[in-house]
Amino acid sequence: MYLNFIKVLLRLSNITAILFVSYILYQVGLAPLLTYLNINPLPPIQKVPETLGGLLTLITIIIIVMFLLIFGVGYLVFTGWKHRKQVALPVKLFIAFLLGMITFILAGPISILIKIPIVPIISAAAILWVALRIISSYIGSAKDYISLEEAVEIVKSLHIKLTGLRSVEILEAELQPSDNTWFIRIGDLEYKVDASSGDVVRWGRLSKI
Repeated sequence: MYLNFIKVLLRLSNITAILFVSYILYQVGLAPLLTYLNINPLPPIQKVPETLGGLLTLITIIIIVMFLLIFGVGYLVFTGWKHRKQVALPVKLFIAFLLGMITFILAGPISILIKIPIVPIISAAAILWVALRIISSYIGSAKDYISLEEAVEIVKSLHIKLTGLRSVEILEAELQPSDNTWFIRIGDLEYKVDASSGDVVRWGRLSKI
């Protein structure tokens, strides 16, 4: 069923292209030629432009709806990628559509095992979402990470404001790929700094974390 969805979309796209070319050829080529030759086409032929135009409009609407459905599913799947905010909008749109196509293709084999409507597409989307979430936990855009030195300076500034102490000794500092944060410990206080934005997302005493 879901593989057929993709096949139908491709076939409709081909039909639309054929109808569009036929419509243009009639309007630009055949119609002016008949007028020039002062030939009145038969009634069925006179209805060709109207028929082609109607079919073209109907199929185009169907294709747009199908594209939006694929894109919508793909975008939901793409929300599983933690670093999607760093991706340019045109690339986001392309990835969302690609993920939508992959989701429908994956739903095909799943539908063989699960006969309940809609469930295969939900299952496929969930599998891909989880996969993206796991992968993005370990893979990020390293070039967009703030450096350890920058994270330490951010934490030092906050630490001084909180404690009033000018002497700051870093006891522990490491990047935690699981949530894309810098973990920094100063005395009995621990801080987490978002490695992408540089915001302190969490802090507290050791016993409270």
